[in-house]
Amino acid sequence: MSKSEAEKRILELSKKLNYHSRKYYIDDDPEISDAEYDLLLQELIRLEEKYPEFKTPDSPTIRIGSKPVSKFETVKHFVPMMSLSNALNEEEFFDFHSRVVKNLKTAEVRYSIEPKLDGIAVSLVYENSVLIRAATRGDGYIGEDITENVKTIKTVPLKLSKNIKGIFEARGEVIISRKGFEELNLEREKKGEPLFANSRNAAGGSLRQLDSKITASRPLEIYIYGVGKTDIKYLSFTEMFSDLREMGFRVNDLNKYSLLPDEVIKTYRNYLENRDSLPYEIDGAVAKVDDFSSHEILGATSKAPRWAIAIKFPAREETTKILDIKVQVGRTGVLTPVAELLPVKISGALIKRATLHNMDEIERKDIRIGDTVFVQRSGDVIPKIIKVVESKRTGDEVKFEMPINCPSCFEKIVRDKDQAAFRCVNASCPAQLKEKIRHFTSKAGFDIDGLGEKIVEQLVDKGLIHEFSDIFKLSKEELSALERMGDKSAKNLLDAINSSKKKSLDVFVFSLGIKNVGKHMSEVLASKFQTLEDLSDAGEEDLLNIEGIGPEAANAIRSFFENETNRKIIDNILSSGVEIENPEFEKKTEKTALSGKTFVITGKIEGYSRPELEKIIKDLGGKTSGSVSKNTDYLIAGEKAGSKFDKAKSLGIEIIDADYLLSFIEGK
Repeated sequence: MSKSEAEKRILELSKKLNYHSRKYYIDDDPEISDAEYDLLLQELIRLEEKYPEFKTPDSPTIRIGSKPVSKFETVKHFVPMMSLSNALNEEEFFDFHSRVVKNLKTAEVRYSIEPKLDGIAVSLVYENSVLIRAATRGDGYIGEDITENVKTIKTVPLKLSKNIKGIFEARGEVIISRKGFEELNLEREKKGEPLFANSRNAAGGSLRQLDSKITASRPLEIYIYGVGKTDIKYLSFTEMFSDLREMGFRVNDLNKYSLLPDEVIKTYRNYLENRDSLPYEIDGAVAKVDDFSSHEILGATSKAPRWAIAIKFPAREETTKILDIKVQVGRTGVLTPVAELLPVKISGALIKRATLHNMDEIERKDIRIGDTVFVQRSGDVIPKIIKVVESKRTGDEVKFEMPINCPSCFEKIVRDKDQAAFRCVNASCPAQLKEKIRHFTSKAGFDIDGLGEKIVEQLVDKGLIHEFSDIFKLSKEELSALERMGDKSAKNLLDAINSSKKKSLDVFVFSLGIKNVGKHMSEVLASKFQTLEDLSDAGEEDLLNIEGIGPEAANAIRSFFENETNRKIIDNILSSGVEIENPEFEKKTEKTALSGKTFVITGKIEGYSRPELEKIIKDLGGKTSGSVSKNTDYLIAGEKAGSKFDKAKSLGIEIIDADYLLSFIEGK
C-alpha cells in the first residue's frame, strides 16, 4: 500500500468508525456487529502506527488512551460553571416559581426539566468542531484539564457532526450506569481490588486517573445538559437541545420542554416514581426557565443562576445498628462523635459511619451504642441518624460519654462556653496537626499531589512534620523510608512539593485554615488587600467594612494574625521558598495614581455616595479603610465629620475633600 493509499484508507476508516460509534452509543441503532467494528479498528491502529502523520484529530484510536501524565494542569473556564440552588420539596419549587414570575412580571412561565444525574460535571471545548479541551468543574472558575481522559469516553464526540466555527463549549454529566457499576466492581473483586462505594465516586475516580488507559477501561458515559461559551444565540432549551443532538451529543431522552409549573411537578413525580428502574442513579430533577431572554433579566447570585433550580428527591432512610461510637479530632481541636454502623446500602452507597455532630445531639435523640436507628442519606450530604427505634431495645444498649482526655494526645479536653463543642486545646495535638496538614495540602490549598492521608499520618507520627513549613524541608531519603513510598514515588512527591511553592494570596490564606475563612472569603480578602502584610495588619473595623464579613469572622481573622505563634508559622513558610502572588490585584493596579495609598472616608460627601468614592479609589489602585490609623494616607472629609477627623488631625494625616481627590487623580 502506497503512502497516498494509506492516507486515504486512514481517513475512510476514521470516518466509518466514528459513524458506527455514533450509531451505537448516541442513536442506540447499531448497523454492524462488535466483531466487525473491532476488525476495522485494528486495521486503523496498524495503519496509524505505520503512518502516524496521517492520524486525524478525531481518530477513534484516541479513545484507547495515551501516555500517563505526572499531574493535571489547571484551566480557567470561559464562563463560570455555577452550581444550582436546591428546592427540597415541591412547595419550595413553587416558591422559586413565584420569584421568577415576580421578577419577569409575567404570569406564564414555561420550563424545561431533566433528571438530575448523580455524576461529575465536565466542560467540553470544541474549536472549529474538533474537541480541544475537557475540564472538571473544580471550584466553578478553575478546573483540571482532563482532556485525554475524556477523549476515551465513547459518548463524547471527538468531532461535531455540524460545522461550528470558532469556540463551542458543551457541558455535561459523566456517569457510570448501574449495570456498568456492577460489572466494574465485580471485576475489581475478582482482582482483589477495593470496591467503589458508589457510581459517582467511581466516575470521579476514573476521570482523575493520570493514566488515561485506565480511564478508557472504565464504563464512563456522558449526557449533555447545557452550553458555556458559544457565539450561537439560542432562544430556548427546546432549540438548544435539538441543536446539540444534531451536533452528535447525547441528550437525555427523559428531558421535557416548555412545561407549565404543574407539568414540571408531574414530571418530577414521574422521575421519582421510576428512579429505581432507570439505567443510572438520579437524585432529583432540574427545572430551568425555558426562554433564554428571561435568563438575562433574572440574572444570578455569586453561586447559582436565578433561572434554574434542582428539585431534590426526599432523602432515603434505612435502619441499621450502631456498633460503636468513636471520637474524631478536627483541625480546630473540636471532638466530633461518629457512629460506627452495621453496613447498610442507601441510594447505591454502602454506609458504614454517620456523624452524631455533638454531645447535645446524642442526648437529645438519646442515642446509645447498640441501638437500632434510622439512617438518612440525601445526595452528597454526610449520612446522619434521624431517630432511634426504641421498640428494638433489649436493655444491653450502652450510653455514650464524651472522653475526659483527647484520644490523640491524651491531654484534658474542655467544653466551649455556651456551646455544645468539646475541644482539645493542646496546640501540639497530633490529630489536629494531621487535619491541618491535610487542609493545607488539599486541592483547594497548596494542591500537593501524592501527599495523601496515609502519608501525612506517617510524617506526623514519625516527627518529620511539626508545622506547615516542614513540608518544604522533606528529603528524598526521609520520604523513601515511608511505607508504600519507593524512590520514584518520593521523587514525584518532592517534585509536587517544589512546584507548589508559588501560590496566589487567596489560596495561601485559605491554606492557613483560619476559623470561619473558607475559599470564597479568602478570595474576598485577597481582592481587598494588596499583600499578606496588609491583611495581617488590618483592624477589625477594616474587616467589618467588607461585605460578607461579620463580627465572628472578623474577630477570628484578627485573632489569628495577632497570635505570635501563627505569625512565626507564616514566616517559616515564606522562609522555605514559598512565594505569594496576587495577580488579579497587580493587574488592576499596575502604574496607577493611587497605588499603595490608603483612604478613609468620613462625613457626608456632597455629590458622591461612599460606594462611588470607594470604587474610584479601588479602580486606581488605592485602598479604603473604615478606621484611621498611622497607615492611613488621606482622610476624605465631608459634612459632619466626627471623631475620625479629630484622630486624623492628631496623627498628622492629610485631610482632603472629594474634589481635591479627583484633581489629585487627574494629576492637576
